[in-house]
Amino acid sequence: MDDEKFKINKTNIIVLIVDIVLFVLVIISIILLVNSFKDESRLPNLEVTKERTSTSFIRTTTEETTTTTTTTTRRNLNSPYYDVDVDSLLTSELLTKKNLTNEEALEVSKSLFDIASKIFNTSDNSLLDIETTIDYAKEGEIDAITIDGTKYGIIYNGKSLLEKCFTQYYIYEFYNIKIAGNRVIRENKDNYYRVENKLDNVEVVVNDLSVSSVLGSTITANLLYYKSNYKEEGYTSPVYQKMTFKMIYEYGRWKINEFKYPLVD
Repeated sequence: MDDEKFKINKTNIIVLIVDIVLFVLVIISIILLVNSFKDESRLPNLEVTKERTSTSFIRTTTEETTTTTTTTTRRNLNSPYYDVDVDSLLTSELLTKKNLTNEEALEVSKSLFDIASKIFNTSDNSLLDIETTIDYAKEGEIDAITIDGTKYGIIYNGKSLLEKCFTQYYIYEFYNIKIAGNRVIRENKDNYYRVENKLDNVEVVVNDLSVSSVLGSTITANLLYYKSNYKEEGYTSPVYQKMTFKMIYEYGRWKINEFKYPLVD
């Protein structure tokens, strides 16, 4: 009786085979699952963009990198602290031509105004780097001086520069040109100096420059401008102003003879 009860029949064999197959499949699944945890590069990253989700797979890419060397030139912070090549300034032939048309006189006026503006605008260091000179001048150097508590930086080649741009009469008037109560240009021991910045970063914005007359040895020009800090002065829009300046032909070239720069007192 017991032998008959435990006798293996066809049904038992089929069930046994199915069980073995299922067991093998479970083992294979476990192995694959373990390997998938080890290989993280095959799993997607979840990204959130504007409250939406999306998947993006990590991809391995090869990127070629080019190395670039950049050379930065810094001014040598020793005297002289900047360069003024007077010979390279105001070189137009029109500046030495006495008889000019209105168009030619306009070019002369623009050239002279540009240089004069760079000289008198104490916030402009493009021609005269007074800021660097004052900041880095060493004790005992003549490059920077202090007069009545106000600092001045030297104008290298100052005599040649000023005489190329202004008449002798106007140079004599320098002592009357002041900003914030301080003389803009000073002469000290045969050197010329410009005052430290008293304007922050104010600029004269030129709207129009025109020539009103060319009579013999005199050019009269008109400048229509506004100051860049008009908002700081309480205005909501630019306040246009007019300035007249004159040039005369002196010692073989045109020079400024009457000029009141808009940013001085």
